[in-house]
Amino acid sequence: MSKTPWLITVLRPTYGALLNRRHRIIRKNFEIIPSEGPFLVIGNHVHTLDPLFISAATPFHINWVAGRYLFKFPFLGTVLGKGIGAIAKQQGKSDMYTIRMIREKLSQGEVVGLFPEGTRTWDGNTLPIPDAMAKMIKLFKVPVVVFHFEGAFGARPRWALRRRKGPITLHAVNVLDPADYGRLPTGELTALLNRELFFSHEVWEESCQIPYTGKNRAEGVEDVLFTCPTCSSFSTITADGNGIRCTSCHAAWELDSFDVAQGVSEGAQTLSLADWHEKDRVHFF
Repeated sequence: MSKTPWLITVLRPTYGALLNRRHRIIRKNFEIIPSEGPFLVIGNHVHTLDPLFISAATPFHINWVAGRYLFKFPFLGTVLGKGIGAIAKQQGKSDMYTIRMIREKLSQGEVVGLFPEGTRTWDGNTLPIPDAMAKMIKLFKVPVVVFHFEGAFGARPRWALRRRKGPITLHAVNVLDPADYGRLPTGELTALLNRELFFSHEVWEESCQIPYTGKNRAEGVEDVLFTCPTCSSFSTITADGNGIRCTSCHAAWELDSFDVAQGVSEGAQTLSLADWHEKDRVHFF
């Protein structure tokens, strides 16, 4: 199993325990996780603290792949590199150094964690994974533990200025065996990874009906909503407290604790933020 750095040994029972309590972390299906390394840990990326949530909840150390820009900050770079054994990755580019470092960690029987999407979702739906990720995973020939972060988007959407209160479940959904996925062509493995990793916060929320409560829930939503669904005006959406408003037609909505924009003015359609964002995406892209 991974050699745990001294910093993690100190932080897990202190800061890690506090993190678990503060964010109401729930572990689900952890019994399927291999008892020892090497293996990869992958998950849908929805929250800034995703790596910390898993690291605090698991008994083994995970060497996380992190954006290279984070290592440019003197203190943070030292903590990431020497303190917790993180591996630098240049976002959006092929990085042979990263591949070599991952392979080195795995060859030593350690555990490596990464987020194949490369960035956090804006609407709670997992982003597509490129073929390059499947090619890289095939190189390592180790088990792949797939996690879903259930409720983490509700607790703090990427666009939100404040966190909300509600549980976060770390769900180990599957372990992919290299004897099985190693025989797949790259395209088929990419499709498999996309199926295994895909998670929709909206669909999950509809089935669970877990509210994520807090003040000023709508603030920051202008970063993800571009057009008014009532008058189709562009860049006219503003938010204040729990309210959303179009400055052009004055349509208004109230954002509830399930991230559904409830129409409160005449002609304002009730729709989820994920559906609103998808309409914008289809319109512009």
